Amino acid sequence: MNGLANRELVLNSVLVTGANRGLGLGIVHHLLEQQQASPRFIFATCRCADEQSAKELRNLAEHHASLLVVEMDITDRASVERAVRVVDEAVGEEGLNLLVNNAGTLQTGSLGSLSADSMLQCYHTNAVAPAILTEAFLPLLNRAADFNVKLPMGCQKAAVVNVSSEAGSISSVPGNFHISKVYPYRASKAALNMLIRCLAEELKEQGILCVALHPGWVRTRMGGSRAQIGIEESITGILGVMACLTEKDNGSFLDWRGQTVPW
Repeated sequence: MNGLANRELVLNSVLVTGANRGLGLGIVHHLLEQQQASPRFIFATCRCADEQSAKELRNLAEHHASLLVVEMDITDRASVERAVRVVDEAVGEEGLNLLVNNAGTLQTGSLGSLSADSMLQCYHTNAVAPAILTEAFLPLLNRAADFNVKLPMGCQKAAVVNVSSEAGSISSVPGNFHISKVYPYRASKAALNMLIRCLAEELKEQGILCVALHPGWVRTRMGGSRAQIGIEESITGILGVMACLTEKDNGSFLDWRGQTVPW
């Protein structure tokens, strides 16, 4: 991974959606265990903090003052706005450095088994919600960019990282379509990729970096047991990539090794 795995993501604040399991929970673990410096604020969101699915996250928060568990349903605007207020109160004038849109859903279906509901649910969670979230947290991202105005573009200053998938790469379809057709998921991730390109163009003048990251086909509940890489390898890689992002990466689509993924 060209040394990326040895880089740590040093910043003041980060918000990770879908942080109660899988990649999101793994990212939180790694940020808390960094040797250089763990972020001052790690906002880990999940739909219901009291559920069994968030038990490990709650346990972590009991032992780490920097970790704040924030209840947020990414598909509910009122819930998102409540979460923004919680984060705003904590970060103050320094704003939010990094928004990681990680939460997502996998809806299966191919020709002969498609439904409008599965397509719309997947699109809402994987593409619409990250757009609404970015819009809602934009004042805090702008505040961070202004507070760190002397820093170059990157996650330490202000950034939005959308956890995407190679499945949303249109030009990669001929090579990987046989592995999994999943029309709803593929279409929603392609839409998410367009979102990051639009955000990159709109927010570059404010100094906010926007990138799509493919974490690899990871052995999580979503990825399944046939997936190619373990969660440790994926997370170490993507955090290393995020630590190295600069202005030249704005609007790009990268994988966990820092390699460009075709659109």
